[in-house]
Amino acid sequence: MFRLAPLCLLLITLPAQAQLDEEGPHLLRGARIVGGLDTIRAELRYPDKAQNDRIEGDVRIRVTVLENRQGAEVSVQQSAGPVLDAEALRAVRQAQFEPALWKDGGPAKIDLIIPVRFALDSTDVWLEHSGDHIVVWPTGAEVVYTITDRPPELIGGFDSLQSKVRYPEDARQRGAEGTVFVRFAVGKSGNVLHPVCVRAPSNSLCTEAIRVIRASAFNPGYEAGQAVITRFVLPVRFRLR
Repeated sequence: MFRLAPLCLLLITLPAQAQLDEEGPHLLRGARIVGGLDTIRAELRYPDKAQNDRIEGDVRIRVTVLENRQGAEVSVQQSAGPVLDAEALRAVRQAQFEPALWKDGGPAKIDLIIPVRFALDSTDVWLEHSGDHIVVWPTGAEVVYTITDRPPELIGGFDSLQSKVRYPEDARQRGAEGTVFVRFAVGKSGNVLHPVCVRAPSNSLCTEAIRVIRASAFNPGYEAGQAVITRFVLPVRFRLR
């Protein structure tokens, strides 16, 4: 039995993107959200109607922060449908904004783009690494852990995993080799959830690596004595001989 040490992934939420014009280099600072994205994240709720109708998707909100500090103009740049659009607009309108400043200290009219991703499945490990999106899951969604009291175990260890590799013929003919890193979650019963390639030398090696991960057996991770869903990244190595 091989116990995996969980890979700690540093998740960095980037600030909302300031859309600068050709005058951008002359700015002292861009427009900003008072309290940062967390103030909007805390306000967002997944609408019941969207959950019932299984609606998810990305909304991009454009915020034009006014120069006179009298508020901001808020509009939808990218739509995910009226229900999700309305919730994203509602949450963003609750926030306060500070205008951009020119280097001479005067306020500048600059836009912010705030991306909001509504996702029904909290076990989708790829969403956690979606850059500057605010990710919204339904209330009561399954908690997915990165670090647990007892990490999952790869039954048979890496040798067992590597023994399952079948080298794709097209990759062999092209001389493609290297290491594929697969991100996934280990479910409460040890099942593999949502495997995706983080990095791969070729598409066929990625496809084979995901097959190998799905074919491998795991014991789940445990937190406070209970089996939990846990995120992992594992390497699958391909070497030509």
